[in-house]
Amino acid sequence: MRIVVIGDLHAQEAKLWQMLDEAGLRDPDGSPSERLRSGETHLVLLGDLVHAKSRERYAHMVGVERYDEFDPEQLHQAELVQETFLRRVKTRLYQPHYVRCLLTL
Repeated sequence: MRIVVIGDLHAQEAKLWQMLDEAGLRDPDGSPSERLRSGETHLVLLGDLVHAKSRERYAHMVGVERYDEFDPEQLHQAELVQETFLRRVKTRLYQPHYVRCLLTL
């Protein structure tokens, strides 16, 4: 059995898909590879999946020059981006027979 652990993505969705591709855990169409489907490989996602970590990264996420964490509209936009990212991860990967563990801390 092989275990692949990925953590501290900080809302960098493209990096997640790239790492999964490099580890051979996604088919070309983006679906889980045979390694995940068969249980040969287990994927563990740890902490800070959606927390962007810096104001600069949040600014990029919401499409503003300077991110203001006290601006309700910017907070809402950041939440939407984060929720969408998690939804894509769960939709594409988190099926009990493909991914053995999904931890979001």
